[in-house]
Amino acid sequence: MGAQIRKLENTLTTVGTGIVVMAIWQTIKIILRYTLLSTADKDQETVIEIVVVIVTTILFGLIECYIGFSARAEGNRKKKSAFYLVLNGLYLAVFLVMLVIEIVLIFSGFYFSVSAIILTIIDITVFVLNIEMMISAIKVRRLRRLSAGGTV
Repeated sequence: MGAQIRKLENTLTTVGTGIVVMAIWQTIKIILRYTLLSTADKDQETVIEIVVVIVTTILFGLIECYIGFSARAEGNRKKKSAFYLVLNGLYLAVFLVMLVIEIVLIFSGFYFSVSAIILTIIDITVFVLNIEMMISAIKVRRLRRLSAGGTV
């Protein structure tokens, strides 16, 4: 049981690092998309829209970083509350809706390009990373309880 716990802790540490890196990458990607690629003649509504998107993106990035750092901490045998798992569940629900919309837009031809397909594949990878983290965290908590003599 100890080897399985160590394997799951290693998975949490690795996946947590991946989540943090992907959060930083996605935040930078969206900020660059809205600041550099938007039209040069920006009216007030466009500037407000860009600011809202950037603030929302930074907020989601911070949430993802919190989730990733919490997973890393739990993988390093530090006591973490279940709050980050609940937050990750909510994040996954929102992310799944956004991912489905993105896929529908690609297949409808509205948002079809090679770069859109590549970004969608990367988003699917982030989704899978978060699911893997969730599964590993739940399993490691359960196994730790069992090894300590508790019940499942």
